[in-house]
This record gives sequence, C-alpha cells and structure tokens, in this order.
Amino acid sequence: MGSEISQGYCDYSHCDNRGGFPVSMTIAEFKAQQVEAATRKGKRAEKAALPGHKPKAKRRGRKSERAILAKKLDSLVSMFVRLRDKKANNGLCFLCRIRPIEVAYHIIPRGRMILRWDLENVRGGCSPCNFGEKNHRLLYREKHIGAIGALKYAELEARARETAKFSVGDLRDLKAGIERRLREGF
Repeated sequence: MGSEISQGYCDYSHCDNRGGFPVSMTIAEFKAQQVEAATRKGKRAEKAALPGHKPKAKRRGRKSERAILAKKLDSLVSMFVRLRDKKANNGLCFLCRIRPIEVAYHIIPRGRMILRWDLENVRGGCSPCNFGEKNHRLLYREKHIGAIGALKYAELEARARETAKFSVGDLRDLKAGIERRLREGF
C-alpha cells in the first residue's frame, strides 16, 4: 500500500514546489503528514488549556491612533477644500470649469506625505478630471501649471521631493488647525 501514488498538494515543507501544483507522494507519506499536523494542533490546544496561559493578543480591527488621525485629516481636508472651492469657483471643477466639484483633488499625488494635507496642493475637482489625471499625468501637468501658475507648481514639486514623517502630535496640530479654519469660515 505504501508504494501507491496519491495526488496531493504541496505544503512546501518537503519540496521546492512553490506553485501549489499537484505533487506525487505515497499514501503513507500523505497520512504521516496529516498525523503530524494533527499532533501540532493538539499540542497548541493543550498549551492553551494550561492555567495561567495568556493567548497572544490579536490586533485585528484595532487601528493605531496615527491611522485614525490620518483618516480624520483626510476627511477634514476634503470637506474644507470642497467648501472653500465651491465658494471660490462657483462650485465648478478647478481644471475643466465645466462640471461640479465632487472630490478633493491633489495636484501632486497624496502619496507624497509632505503634501498630503497641504491645502495649497488640494483643490476641488470633478471625478473625471481626478481619474483622468492618474492616467495622463503629463497632460494634466500642463493644465495644473495653467491653473495655478508655473511658480506655484514648481514650489509644490520641490516640496514633494522632501521627506516627512508626521508624528501623532503633528497630526493632532494639523487637525486642530483645519478645524479652526473651518469654524472661522476659511
């Protein structure tokens, strides 16, 4: 019986097969592997049943204070910019001036952390301009220069090359500043 071939799937413990392709092994090897896995599982259960054993804390679902602040800042900046630009541009996209403002649009992508919450880098825009810019960055670069001026665009590009790591305190200060400006009416 031990010489029969079974089509199982590789668990990467005994071979170089990394794609999960069928691996030929004997039925005895396959059953021995299952027994070994059950033994490991049983040992974990026995250890968990011991008095005084503390299971490892799970972090699922809990976000850090920094992540929560960053998400709140994203929402605040978006709301602030859309309200500010609706007043300034009669509610129209800052690029095309045709469609209404739907989103907060980052001139320099928000992945550049130093400019992510910079109110000079964020403008109210329509969804087609926002998504079109992602695919045609060079075309939109010219539109940005036309909309905000070459000097301002060059300043934003220069600042985008800098690195920034915001602490929790920095994020709290940014949040408080934007909330204050919202209360004061821009």
